[in-house]
Amino acid sequence: MRFIDGSLRYRFALAALTASFVGLAATGLPSQSCGSWVEQPTPALPGATAVRLNSVSTTGPNDVWAVGLERRNVLASTSYQELTLVFHWNGAAWSRTPSPSPSVNGRPPKCELYDVHALAANDVWAVGAFEGQASSGGIQQLPLVLHWDGSSWLQIVLPPSWTEDVSGVAGVAGDLWLSHYYARPSAMTHWDGAGFTAFPTPNPTIGFQHVEDILWRSPTDAWAVGQTSNQWTPFAGGAAFVIHWDGSQWAQQTLPLPGTTPQWQFWLGAVEADAQGDVWIAVSEADVQNNVYGDALYVFDGSTFSRRDAPAPIYDLVQVGGGPLLAGGRGIYRRDPNGAWVSEQTLAPPLFVTAMAASGPCNAWAVGFKSLVDPLVMRRTDAPRVDTRPGCTGTKAVLGVTGAPRTGGACTLAIDDPTGGTGATPGGLTVWIGALAPDPAYPCGRIVAGVGIAGAGVEALVELAAAVVSRPVIWSGLGQPALHTLSIPNAPVLLGLPLYLQGLIVDGSSPSVAVTGAADLTIGQ
Repeated sequence: MRFIDGSLRYRFALAALTASFVGLAATGLPSQSCGSWVEQPTPALPGATAVRLNSVSTTGPNDVWAVGLERRNVLASTSYQELTLVFHWNGAAWSRTPSPSPSVNGRPPKCELYDVHALAANDVWAVGAFEGQASSGGIQQLPLVLHWDGSSWLQIVLPPSWTEDVSGVAGVAGDLWLSHYYARPSAMTHWDGAGFTAFPTPNPTIGFQHVEDILWRSPTDAWAVGQTSNQWTPFAGGAAFVIHWDGSQWAQQTLPLPGTTPQWQFWLGAVEADAQGDVWIAVSEADVQNNVYGDALYVFDGSTFSRRDAPAPIYDLVQVGGGPLLAGGRGIYRRDPNGAWVSEQTLAPPLFVTAMAASGPCNAWAVGFKSLVDPLVMRRTDAPRVDTRPGCTGTKAVLGVTGAPRTGGACTLAIDDPTGGTGATPGGLTVWIGALAPDPAYPCGRIVAGVGIAGAGVEALVELAAAVVSRPVIWSGLGQPALHTLSIPNAPVLLGLPLYLQGLIVDGSSPSVAVTGAADLTIGQ
C-alpha cells in the first residue's frame, strides 16, 4: 500500500498538473524501484551557534518530524542557551514548530531532544533532557517528554522519582516504551495510555545503563540496545547491553562478541527488524589495548545471534513496507536480497547520518550533520516510472509515453491507432483521462457498453468516478499520433504520486470512441 494523505496533498498535486485533478482518493500500487537521495532545505536559524538533528519519524509522505537541539549565545553574557528543536515536513516544505524549552530559576535553558516517535498526525512523542532543579535543591539534568496533540507541543508532567534522561521512545498508542541514559536500576519505562510504570532491567555490576535504540514489534516482543559504562557519558562505550521484552519482563541477551570489557568496548547504536523478521543490531567494536576498531551487525534469526561485517559505521537502521533494510552513518546503504550491502549515497566528511525513517519501501528520510550549524536532511522517493497496461479486451489504439515523469519536467503522450484496427475515422479529437486510482478491476477494467465504434463496449482502465479529461488534440490518421504534453511542476508534494492514464479517440464521423491501453505513471525526482 502506498502511504498517501488523501486530502491536502492531492488537491495541491492535481491542481498543479496540466488538468485540474480535484478530490481524488489517492491509492495505488507500490513501485518496485526507488529514486536517488536528494538533500532537502531546512528552515534557516540565524544566530544559532550549534544545530543538531538527532531523530526523525514519519506517519506518511506528508507528515515527518525531526528533532534535536539549537544552541544560541545569550546577549551581554558569556553563557548560552540550548533550545529544543522541532522541524515538521507537511509534504511541501520543512518548517520549525514551537516547542517547550524548560529552564529553572531564570537560568538560560539547557535542553535537547534525542528521539521522536510519530504515531498519528495528532499523536507524536519527543523525548530528551533539560537542566532543572533536583529534589535536593541543586541543578541537574532531568528527563524531558513532549507530546504533540495536533495543534501544539506540551510538556508531560513526569513522576518526581524520574531523574534519568529519556533517550528513546517506540511502540503504539497505549503501549509505548521509553528508554533512559544514566539508568540504574531501570532503563525502561512503560506508558499504557494513562500513566508511566518503570520496569526492572538487568543491572550491570558497576556503572549505568545507556539505551540507544528501541525496537517495538508487538506487546510481547520488544528490544532495547545500548551499553553499560561507569562513565558519565552514554557515548563513551562500554559493555554491550541488549535486552528483550517477552510481555512480562526484560531479559538480558548475549551477543557473540570478539572480546570482553575492559579490553574491548562496544557502542550499540541501532536495532531494527528486516522484512523476514530477523532482528539486526549495529555495533561499533574497539579493542582499546591494541587500537583495533571495527563495525559489525549482529543478526538474531529467532533462535541465535550471528555476526556480520557492517559496510561502515552505522548509526541507524530502518525497514518498512517489506522493503530492503537501510543503514545510515558515514553514508547510506541498502541490503540487497543476495545479502550484499550496496551504497546508495556516499557522504564526504564531516557529513554523516544520525537517524532514518521510512513510510514506504521507497519513501525514506535521513537526518544528520553537515557542519556545526548546518543540519543534514535527505529524502528518497520512488523513481520515475512508466508501466503500460493493455487491459483484457485487446484494445487496438495506443497510448505512448515519451520522457520520464519527473518533478519539474514534462512527458509527451501520443495517442494513435497505428493499424486502423479501431475503425475510427481520421479528423476526430483525442483526449487522455487520468485518475489517481486504476479501475477497481485492475489490471483489467470495467466494460462501458454502447459507447464504442459501431455500438461496441469499451474497457475503462482508470477509475472513471474520479477521473478528469485533458484538452483535446486532433488525430490526423494512421501513424500520425496526436501529441499531448503533461507538464509536472517542480513540487516535492508530487513525489511518489501514482497517476493512471488512458487515451480516447473520438470518431470523426460519429459520436463514439475508441480507447487505448493504460499508462501507469509514478512521479519521481
